Amino acid sequence: QEQMLMQQDQGPSAKKVTRLEALFMPPFDILFSGGFDQAQRHGNSVDRWLLVNLQDDLNFSCQTLNRDLWSDARLKEFMRHHLVFWQQSNKTTDGAKFKTFYKVRSEPYIGMIDPRTGEEVRNLSGNDLSPARFLETLKTFLVENKSPHGKEINLNRAESDSEENDRPPRPTGSSSSSKHAADVPKAGSSAPASPHKQKEAPATEQAKSTNAPSTKRSDEEPAQHPWEKDDRSLPTLEDEPAAPVLSSDSESSLAPDQKTRILLKMPGNVTERLFFRSSRTLEQAIAKLRQKYEQHCRPTDATVDVRFFCQAIKSDLAVLDTSKTLLELKIHPNAVIHVTTDD
Repeated sequence: QEQMLMQQDQGPSAKKVTRLEALFMPPFDILFSGGFDQAQRHGNSVDRWLLVNLQDDLNFSCQTLNRDLWSDARLKEFMRHHLVFWQQSNKTTDGAKFKTFYKVRSEPYIGMIDPRTGEEVRNLSGNDLSPARFLETLKTFLVENKSPHGKEINLNRAESDSEENDRPPRPTGSSSSSKHAADVPKAGSSAPASPHKQKEAPATEQAKSTNAPSTKRSDEEPAQHPWEKDDRSLPTLEDEPAAPVLSSDSESSLAPDQKTRILLKMPGNVTERLFFRSSRTLEQAIAKLRQKYEQHCRPTDATVDVRFFCQAIKSDLAVLDTSKTLLELKIHPNAVIHVTTDD
């Protein structure tokens, strides 16, 4: 499918393949991007159940879950607030290990895992998988079992936050914005502000913020995604020296075995074809991908987390070793990279 996208630049057939791929695309915006052990540790640290979906790439029933179930907006919003969601193919190393250890007989498999012990608490594969009924199944489970550490769960939180996010922003009215900040779930609000933010604030403001409630910080960091905590501890692009700008055009003339062709798919059905020398490091390639994204999408919010997902190796580029080359990471010779954001 990726070969077809690369070789057909335009025309109805290319558009049809692109639409088909988008239709069955995994729900990257709510997926935990690390391994199973990492997902389990994260679920334990944030006191959320671990929902696992094991898929078989050759089983069409697995693909229809992405199209019909995981794409539902209300279900996704609920899972974003209350669960850690880990989806994996049984062809990957982690997926094969999970299938063997939990004795999964067939895919698609959906199960609720206790993040403290790794025990399968409930197998949901046989449930009604229509979005509305499955959402009710999840709500019933959380009411009956509470959180992994035994705390009551406010199931209405996701719905109220979703309604608040759907409303258009008001140009004035600080009281409404402060109310919204108080309603957003807090995570890591007791952590100190980053050095970059401390430099920007005047000394007097720092003194005030020491004694004042951290309402603004909780508003800026709802931390609904599993990967946000780790990413925010990393330096931003403004803190680091600018990476060398790569010339994609000059590398398009290389021999086929020396270049990697990438189709970058951005929000709003914007695509661009890029060429890289296969010996380029992933760090250099990501710098170029981010540059292209900012040129086309012109993001106004610098705090929005931009992520690049490679369908060929089924991985978020952020979790890979950026010092390795595209060839070593098997992103050669062709790859489709999807851009996702946390907004």
